[in-house]
Amino acid sequence: MSTKMKEKDRPLISYNSENSGGNDIKKLCKNAENDEGNIALDPKMIETSKNVFLTLPDEIMIFNILPLLDLMEVCICKAVCKRWKCLIHAYFSQLKELDLTPWSYLIEEDHLISIIRHTRCLRYLRLSVCWKAVTECSLSSIASSCRNLEVFAASKCGKLTDSAITKLVTRCHNIQELDLSSCYNITDNALIEIARHCKNIKELYLSSIYSVTDIGVNELAKHSKTLEELDVSYCFTLTNDSMLQLAQLKQFGSLKSLRIKGCSKVCMQ
Repeated sequence: MSTKMKEKDRPLISYNSENSGGNDIKKLCKNAENDEGNIALDPKMIETSKNVFLTLPDEIMIFNILPLLDLMEVCICKAVCKRWKCLIHAYFSQLKELDLTPWSYLIEEDHLISIIRHTRCLRYLRLSVCWKAVTECSLSSIASSCRNLEVFAASKCGKLTDSAITKLVTRCHNIQELDLSSCYNITDNALIEIARHCKNIKELYLSSIYSVTDIGVNELAKHSKTLEELDVSYCFTLTNDSMLQLAQLKQFGSLKSLRIKGCSKVCMQ
């Protein structure tokens, strides 16, 4: 995929390191080392350091501290206290990008919904292989909460259906990249809705979706005038009929890349 989030859209918060909290932290760092090379810390100073940490401004916590943690660590922080729970929710609310694929084996439907309900500003959402989390219910939550979504990747999510995709594309009108590869329950009905509602779609990945036929691809060729990259590899039912329509889109429209590997009914002439 060429459309990727390469930089963090988070404001940088500056603060004065010369305040009393900063001096306490410096004092901790200057404690003498013991004979074994370990830092010998005064218990009173440790307690002071804890108090300084707990009294950091919310902005510092949200924009400077929490981004240093991974997702699971952030979620664990919700259990610290009511204030931290509110901070976590505020942190999620300003996120522009969320990639849950590293935790695909852990994330389930209720986990995803509990996170998504706070992510009003999300633009990039990657859920590939999160097959336990990506369901009709969680897609409804995404469609309701993430109206500014530009990139949605959910390859190898077998519970994804036409109705779920319809909810997504009818509410999220800014989608530019959509990856539904190996979502075997997707049919032409989803492609027709994508063609009708995703007016800014640039990249669409549909490889190994065996129910996709010429009907759906022809709709894409007819309506998706901004489409630049299309992957229909291993969509075995496709024929030259839809390829001719795509050829016209490539010649006179925006299409730059077309992948048709494994489309055995397509005759190269």
